[in-house]
Amino acid sequence: MLAKQVELTSIDYTLIRSERRKTIGLQVKKGEVTVRAPFFVNEAFIDAFVQQKRQWLLDKIQQQCLAINEPKYQLKANHLFLFNGEEKLIDVRQSKRLGVQLEEDKLIVGLTARYFDETPNGNHLYAGSLINRKVEKLVSEFYREQAEQLLIERLNIWAEITGLYPSACVIKKYRARWGSCNAKGVVSLNYWLMSCPIDVIDYVVVHELCHLMYLDHSPNFWRLVSHYLPDYSKAKQWLKLYERQLAA
Repeated sequence: MLAKQVELTSIDYTLIRSERRKTIGLQVKKGEVTVRAPFFVNEAFIDAFVQQKRQWLLDKIQQQCLAINEPKYQLKANHLFLFNGEEKLIDVRQSKRLGVQLEEDKLIVGLTARYFDETPNGNHLYAGSLINRKVEKLVSEFYREQAEQLLIERLNIWAEITGLYPSACVIKKYRARWGSCNAKGVVSLNYWLMSCPIDVIDYVVVHELCHLMYLDHSPNFWRLVSHYLPDYSKAKQWLKLYERQLAA
């Protein structure tokens, strides 16, 4: 089976080829179009087929736009989001390329022109909820990319200071924890830590490094944390205060 991302005029679709399939099939799910086709059908024929079904696809996308619940990223002029402990305005703009840039007090989210195009019946192809989902994805990718640089850097610094070296480090999204350390010495860090100030990031990093010596939260563990970060309780309080505002 082979999957390929294809763009046709203002409609994106994912092409999935299969040896077992004998006919072309269309699916619209959560506003995303998937075309399933056998290997012997060439892409020109598939493009023409999608074009023939264009209005049906647009109608399906529009219907699903109305059914999707709005995500947490609301495209409003006053919507603020935390980055490194500071509030940043999410500013969505038309751009030649998809992406996010940090600019003083803003997170500028660039969306290509097709996200602002209208369909022949006067409706926007990508209604508010689908645009918000794209913004959520782009912002999430931006935080991950930033985390892969900063969190690794802070981990290396504190490993040198403490003399506690993990066997590996994993940067990913977690829903219910900021970090973890297992018996194999692997430290995992949540990339949404990029929402936090640097001292809070350092607390989570040191916390997980200290688990390399104590895999519990015993008095010995907290004494070790306190040895390196005497004011660690302030970072804990910040996390407790802002955890509901941070991405889940």
